[in-house]
Amino acid sequence: MPKKTKPKEGNSKDAEPKKPKPSEEAIASLRQRYHQARDAQLRQWYADSQSTDSKVSTPAQIRLQTQMQLREHRKQFATLRRQRKNCKRREDAIGLSDLQEESKRANSAYASSMRLLKGKTTLLKPERVLGRWMTNPPTLQEVLDDINLDKMHDFGAFKVDQNLLTPHQENDEVIPEYKEDDDWVASVSKMNLHDTDQGQNKYQKNTAFLERPLYASQEEVSQDEQEEVKSIWMKHEARMVRRFEATMSESDVQTMLINQKQAFDQHHHYEHLVIEEHERTKNLTAANIVMFNNRYIRTCVNPTLELMCHNQGTWDIVSTKLWDYLDGSKSWISQDWILGGQMCIETFSDLPRVHVTFGTRTFSTDCVQLPTLVDPQPFALRAFCEQDGSNVLFSITFLTSGFLKVQFPALSIIQPDGGSKVVPTAETVLELVGVYTGMHG
Repeated sequence: MPKKTKPKEGNSKDAEPKKPKPSEEAIASLRQRYHQARDAQLRQWYADSQSTDSKVSTPAQIRLQTQMQLREHRKQFATLRRQRKNCKRREDAIGLSDLQEESKRANSAYASSMRLLKGKTTLLKPERVLGRWMTNPPTLQEVLDDINLDKMHDFGAFKVDQNLLTPHQENDEVIPEYKEDDDWVASVSKMNLHDTDQGQNKYQKNTAFLERPLYASQEEVSQDEQEEVKSIWMKHEARMVRRFEATMSESDVQTMLINQKQAFDQHHHYEHLVIEEHERTKNLTAANIVMFNNRYIRTCVNPTLELMCHNQGTWDIVSTKLWDYLDGSKSWISQDWILGGQMCIETFSDLPRVHVTFGTRTFSTDCVQLPTLVDPQPFALRAFCEQDGSNVLFSITFLTSGFLKVQFPALSIIQPDGGSKVVPTAETVLELVGVYTGMHG
């Protein structure tokens, strides 16, 4: 009888207890933190890409263009999968053979982009990538779009070190064939979900590029706010299902809601960033008061025009409460519509004018002298509607890092829609947050 051998330590299935499957809450928390990290990193790279210093702008332009190429590759993989499925259903052997060759080329191109991302030798030269950026540079909004096509490992595994984009660790393994995997469960499983501090530290290690701490966990949001935001979304979701279930397929409704939920979460995230910047602005002393939007001064094409970004900037202005107000809005008929507004500051004869647009209505001020320093106190303005001539009083709070608070009469935003079931009083003021998106004109 052969002698029984004792299994080696570590090889036994019972040697290590099986980790529990992460909860939906844990996955949602990780997803939120990733979205925050992604947004902050892309904005920083874009700001660097606009610098007049080529040592700063060139690495950022190559990095962003590579990210745009990865998105195109992933779109192509999705198309190839659909085509492969159709060929199998039709039993089209020739079509499958052609797709196999096309898939090889697509995987090769994807692998080249990934190797460039990791700073490894590749046939895809950085000069070619930079040339594509110069030919058709994307806007900030285009850089921030396509969140579903970006992956956690695109951002968590890299850092910016002395303007060089370098991996945390070298690994010469062959790039595997791209697969549309869901990163969330795998990533959450690697974290110690039963030890909040340890799990948070592991995450922050991969997001060391952030300039300020994130609202990385639900504990940093008050219970009342969690419930309020959750209630707003759940009511909106229920309304959308009732509105479209008779005219759209279930999968189309789900796709629409996924896109809207991502926008809603992003608006909530922006609100937290503005809360943080408002506190930072209040804590500034006379010795370190800063010019408004100083973070973006270096993006100006002419370094002598220090206030150019201030006087000619654009901001997205959003609020989660606006989702609740626009119950029944006619605008939701367009499945791709995402609510919110835009604010633009432009200069005439050295004096700026402010334009605030919601839907088809634009409210404009006369030429005014805006503050040049950040201030936690709101700056009052009067504007007229360019469509019907009505007047409104509103205010802007200019905060650090180019963020804003905008207090605007809720009725002026909501009433013209016509379909909204919630009609606020004339005295109701809606507070929105402004996030810098670029230079105007």
